[in-house]
Amino acid sequence: MDIRIKNNLSFHPHHPWSSRSVDLDGHLSDGRQVDLSTVDDTAHCVTGELRFLATDAWLHGNVLVLDEAGAPPRVIVPIPQITAAVVGEALRRWLFAAA
Repeated sequence: MDIRIKNNLSFHPHHPWSSRSVDLDGHLSDGRQVDLSTVDDTAHCVTGELRFLATDAWLHGNVLVLDEAGAPPRVIVPIPQITAAVVGEALRRWLFAAA
C-alpha cells in the first residue's frame, strides 16, 4: 500500500507491514530511499536517549533522522505503532522541515 505524503509524492514500502511493525523500509516516488523506525525498534539500536530525542523533536514539530554512512536516512518516530497517518506525518516533517 502506497502512502501519500503530499500531492505528487508517495512512500512505497518494500515489504508488508502492520500496526505491530516497528520498522518500515521503502522509497519515495522520486526514488529516494528512506527507512522509518518506532521507538520500540531495538534491532536498529533505538536506545533510551534516542527515544528522548525523538519525542522532543516530535513535540517541537520536527522528526529525528539518523544519517549513517552507506544507509538510507532512518526517521525515528516516538510512537509505538506504525500507521499510514504516522508514516505520512513523519515523512512530511522530514521532507518539508526547511520549507
